Amino acid sequence: MPHKLIALALICAAVGHVANAQAADRAQQMQRVVDGLNSPDPVTRMVTLEDALANGDKNLKQIAISTALASSDQTVRTAAVEAAFSQKPSFVIEFVAGPEGKMDYWESTGGSIEVQIKDFNKDTGTFMGTTPYATSRDKQRVYKLGAISGDRISFDVSVGGFAGDNCRGSVSAKDGGTLMKGTMSCDDIPYDIQVDLLR
Repeated sequence: MPHKLIALALICAAVGHVANAQAADRAQQMQRVVDGLNSPDPVTRMVTLEDALANGDKNLKQIAISTALASSDQTVRTAAVEAAFSQKPSFVIEFVAGPEGKMDYWESTGGSIEVQIKDFNKDTGTFMGTTPYATSRDKQRVYKLGAISGDRISFDVSVGGFAGDNCRGSVSAKDGGTLMKGTMSCDDIPYDIQVDLLR
């Protein structure tokens, strides 16, 4: 084999070895976060989450938040909800079920509405939220108050341009998955909803 081909083969092998080593290191780093968040020690769980969130790595943060939202530890879930929420300009409410014949309200929206967030205060957990269906004829402000309390998000939103003046809902992460689930009432009609903070 000519010397140039041998040199090229050696370079390719070296590059492949480095790439494999980097991938293995990356996998170990992510696995350490998952293991730390699933540790029986509550301090280890919280420190692991704090370290992962302080890391500039977006994918590592996503893995940490996803794992923490599914945790049985409410303190870890609460921190994950706050971390995920503080990074988002909006969240999407998905309608899962409602009284027979009442889901028609939401068919034209594709079964979901987006809530735009402003003025999120990390210290108090409060924020203001609005939807594309808010109207100025609403008796209150178009932006309405919402809050994070523990692993729960509660909110009022104006949908005056679509389905009455106001909806009030809340979702929580306590069901052991990454989807926050709960209910929302619009014009006294209850709906089952979910919110994916990783979306």
